Amino acid sequence: RNNTLPFLDPSFYYESCILDTCAAGGNKSISCKSIKAYESECRRRGTDIGSVVDRCGVCFGDGSSCVANRATCSVSGDSHYTTFDGAGHHFQGKCEYILTKDCTNEDFAVHVRNEQRH
Repeated sequence: RNNTLPFLDPSFYYESCILDTCAAGGNKSISCKSIKAYESECRRRGTDIGSVVDRCGVCFGDGSSCVANRATCSVSGDSHYTTFDGAGHHFQGKCEYILTKDCTNEDFAVHVRNEQRH
């Protein structure tokens, strides 16, 4: 019995990668699409060859960009705010605004409504 997996010729994907990179003026990130297509087809055929996309979702990244971009903001009490960069603010009165949102994928947004207190 032959336990080897079927060979997937990378020529088509490689040529697409080269063409995409040339068309983009040398921008390697555009070639990611062709390489990811090859990876996907390999996985579909039963072989995981890894990925050019790191754990942060960056093509050809080193996995450090999402760690470096972590930050915390907070809201407490009677409208006391600490921003992602650590600055403190105090907003009084009635207003509505977006406290934070995902600007890349638009996966979430936190809306805040302050009520006038007497």
